[in-house]
Amino acid sequence: WQDQIFQKAFGGDYNLGLSGGIKKLPYRLSMGYTYQDGILKTSNIKRTSGALNLTPAFFNNTLKVNINLKGVYQKTRFANEGAIGAAIGFDPTQPVYSSNKYGNFFEWLNPATGIPIELATKNPLGQLMLNSSLSDVYRSIGSIKADYKLPFFPALTATANAGYDISKTEGNGFVPAYAALSYQRGGSRTQYSQRRKDKLLDLYLTYAKNLDAIRSKLDVTAGYSYQDFFRGSPAYPVRNANGDIINTPVADSSRNTLISFFARANYT
Repeated sequence: WQDQIFQKAFGGDYNLGLSGGIKKLPYRLSMGYTYQDGILKTSNIKRTSGALNLTPAFFNNTLKVNINLKGVYQKTRFANEGAIGAAIGFDPTQPVYSSNKYGNFFEWLNPATGIPIELATKNPLGQLMLNSSLSDVYRSIGSIKADYKLPFFPALTATANAGYDISKTEGNGFVPAYAALSYQRGGSRTQYSQRRKDKLLDLYLTYAKNLDAIRSKLDVTAGYSYQDFFRGSPAYPVRNANGDIINTPVADSSRNTLISFFARANYT
């Protein structure tokens, strides 16, 4: 049975990078695609990504900017991992397939009613092939950092750093009504989604000065930091394969914000 549920997993990872400069604007652009099967049949991941990095400088290099943007789209099919335990415990003398109305997979049936025995272990391969669990993830990560050396006070540098990490996850699952795995419940149809938004802002000043007269160095930093984290998941009803509502979970969301002021001084 383990030979039936496991497979040789092949994958590929393809990347293309371009770098150069346009009118003193250095850039780097990269694109990637990943395909990876899992060792459990029906499991795989497909991921497409792109990234852009810009590092311009202005005012005789007194203002330096670093911009990073990245986008990712990932499509995943999850295998039913319950098949692993079933493969260990299922009778190895029984056939994989059998002509029946339960997907033509051999199952333990009640002799009197001809329906699957609820407490019996279900066909390991049938648990994989008659279960669809899909997920789509869209994610974007970005940041911009600017360092500015004040021309009238070159020992003082002002820095601003802002960033975000946002993602959207949408998924669904389906088990047909005729699958022995959930025959008594009439199959299942599920849906879920999650939104995530993380934000960051740092503003700080740095004073760095060599004090040659006393063979010393002074380095002082003071600033402000803001971080915000949001998670939200709406509630979708759980249905059987025919669309009848079985239950409705409760929607969930949370938000946490951290605001900080900080200072540091080093004397050498």
